[in-house]
Amino acid sequence: MPAVDLFVERAHAADATFAFSVSDAPAVADICRRLDGIPFAIELAARQQTMRACIDWSYDLLSDAERTLFRRMAISPDGCTLTAAEEVCKDDAVPAACVLNLVSALTSKSLVSRRSDGSVPAIVS
Repeated sequence: MPAVDLFVERAHAADATFAFSVSDAPAVADICRRLDGIPFAIELAARQQTMRACIDWSYDLLSDAERTLFRRMAISPDGCTLTAAEEVCKDDAVPAACVLNLVSALTSKSLVSRRSDGSVPAIVS
């Protein structure tokens, strides 16, 4: 699996003592699957100390409005429609008219993904 190979290669580059073992395979495969095999995301995951540090790093790069929307969308880990996101997430800080642009920004940063059925789930670990 190319994603696992990339993870192992990058993890070893970040820490020369890293040695991939059979017992690591399920966890590494799960990480790669959760990252949708996206090479950049895999590189970040392999080079960060923990997945939490990777998420924190990504979160810290968000604008205040993106952070607010991301936190609000996280209450629905199974996803929601854009209409539902607009209803649940809107307020004075995040007007409904801005939700689509903010969801698009979070999607481009691989923090939210669009499912084929049209709903938009937050990716949380």
